[in-house]
Amino acid sequence: MSDNNEGLAHILVVDDDKMIARALTLGLEQEGYNVTSAHSSQEAIASAESEHPALVILDYSLPDEDGVSALRRLRQLPWAADLPVIIASNVYDVDIINAIMTLGVQDYVLKNDVKIEDIVALVGKYVPSPGATSVEAGD
Repeated sequence: MSDNNEGLAHILVVDDDKMIARALTLGLEQEGYNVTSAHSSQEAIASAESEHPALVILDYSLPDEDGVSALRRLRQLPWAADLPVIIASNVYDVDIINAIMTLGVQDYVLKNDVKIEDIVALVGKYVPSPGATSVEAGD
């Protein structure tokens, strides 16, 4: 990371769809977050180990393993047991959602039902935006 990003809340975006990952990255950066993206669970775990993000946005469908397996591996990192995780996926399967929620996920959103801005706002619920003002609207 470059020095000008020090002190910013770090978000890890994990999505094999590079366009979605880029859109989320841009939206989060506009709110003042420092963002790293990964496109597989292997990249995600490596990034998480080196970056220690404040929150992870994780897709369920990854090329090397599913989101449940990736989340279990992430939770095994000594400092990541309580790491906030938002699943952003197009998979709507009650059994999968229930399995993921038992792993301490904060939210599960269907990407085709929300806008990028909605996911960015959801991140702010768990990790305040460095660009946020001291007055919260609508709380």
